[in-house]
Amino acid sequence: MNQLQAFIYYLIRMDIVMLNDILTEDISYCGISKKLFLEKLGDVFEYNTSLNNKTLAVQRSPKNPNCIEFFCWHTGYWENSLLVKENNGSIISFIRKQKSDSHNPFCFRIYQDEEIGFVKSTDFIMTQQKCKEAIDLVKDKILTTELILNWLSEYEFLYEELNDENNDVSIIENIKYLEEFVDLWECRDWDKRLILNYTLAEEALNEYDTIDEQEWIEKHLYIFTCKLISGNTFVEFICDEKHRFKEHTNFYQSKELYIVHKFTDLYDRKSHYPQSFDTLEEEEDLSF
Repeated sequence: MNQLQAFIYYLIRMDIVMLNDILTEDISYCGISKKLFLEKLGDVFEYNTSLNNKTLAVQRSPKNPNCIEFFCWHTGYWENSLLVKENNGSIISFIRKQKSDSHNPFCFRIYQDEEIGFVKSTDFIMTQQKCKEAIDLVKDKILTTELILNWLSEYEFLYEELNDENNDVSIIENIKYLEEFVDLWECRDWDKRLILNYTLAEEALNEYDTIDEQEWIEKHLYIFTCKLISGNTFVEFICDEKHRFKEHTNFYQSKELYIVHKFTDLYDRKSHYPQSFDTLEEEEDLSF
C-alpha cells in the first residue's frame, strides 16, 4: 500500500492517529499546516460519527482520479473534495482547497486567514473576536423573539462596519468568523422582518375558515409572496404551549415566528395542492 492509498484507507476509517503518522511535515496542505489540516478532518469525522456512521463516504472523482471526494451529505452530493498531487503513490501536496459558503460542521472549510503567511493586524484580531463573541451568543441557542431583536440591535453597528459600501475590497469573504457573523446577522434580520409582520399571518389564519378557500388564497397572495416569505414550507412543526419548534438547524421559541411559518406552510399547501390536505386540516388546530 503506497502513501496515497493509505491516506484514502484511513480517511474512510476516520483514523486521525494513523493519518498523522503517514502524512509528513514537509508538504503543502492546501496552504495550511499539517496540524490544522488534521484538525479540520477531525471535525468532519466527529460530526460524521455523531450521525452514527462507522466510516466516512469517500470516492475518487469520476472526472479527476486525483480528486478525492468525501462525506456524502445526501445521495449524489459530495460536500468536500481534496485535489492530491502525487508521484508514484507518494503524496507531494494537497493543492486545492474546497470553496464553500457552508458553515455546517460536515464542511471541510479553509479560510483565507488560516493560510500560512496571512498577517493579522491588531484591528483585525479585535474585529474577529467581536464576531466570534456575537456568533456564540446565538449559534445553537434557542432563538426567542427577545433574543433575536436584542442581538440585532446590539451588533447592528458591527454589521454595518463590515459591509461598508465605501470599502472597495471585501474584508469578510472567506474570513473566519467575519463571514459567518454577517450571514447570521442577515438571517436573524430576516427573522425580525417576519416578527414585525406576524399579525398579517395571524389575521390570515383566523380568516381561513370564514371565507371560500380560493378567495382566501387570492386575498393573501401578496402577503405570502412579498411580506411573509419564510423560506421554508412543509415544515414538521413540533410546537408546544411555549411555541418551541425547529426549522432547518435553528431552534426557536417564538409565538410570532411560529405563526408566520404556520401561515406560509398552510398557504403553500393550499395554493399548490388545494385538494390534497383535507384530512390533515381536519386534525390541525389553527387557533392561537
